[in-house]
Amino acid sequence: MTYPQCAMAAVQATATRTGDYDEMVNSDFDDRVGAGIVNLTRMLNFSELTIQMVGNSNGVNGTTVFEVTKYLRQDFPLRISLAWYAYAIAADYQKTGVTNGTKYVMNYNVYVYDSAGSLVASSTATDSSTELIWYTPHRTGNYRIVVKQVGNRLYSAPIAVAYYYSETI
Repeated sequence: MTYPQCAMAAVQATATRTGDYDEMVNSDFDDRVGAGIVNLTRMLNFSELTIQMVGNSNGVNGTTVFEVTKYLRQDFPLRISLAWYAYAIAADYQKTGVTNGTKYVMNYNVYVYDSAGSLVASSTATDSSTELIWYTPHRTGNYRIVVKQVGNRLYSAPIAVAYYYSETI
């Protein structure tokens, strides 16, 4: 891990869930609440944790910047975290070039689709440079994890995508 966003994504994807967080996870991840308690054992289990750096090649709204299919078993949770190192406020338009009233220069959303192509989970927060999904499948099968850009800005630094899946609870 050579980028700080890798560490952030890994910590969030492997954190132990807390009771307070359970109520907020359904209304988009909020970095003021947190992802839970750091779980070093999970974070160092490289057979269950995947971290990938993703580039943004064109800066066009709605572009899929990452996609992977993962086989999941029923009732075993999947944790997905995105982190990127861009958090500029539009008031700084002289530095960033953002003049359209958008609050942040760059944003990404993450979605999970089941084998039928139905959306089963998403994180679309607009007030941070992270996204988080904790999803427990209701049936065994292939699931697609998709990351899309929101907004029309080219972001040259890589985005960290971390996902943690274990068939032990």
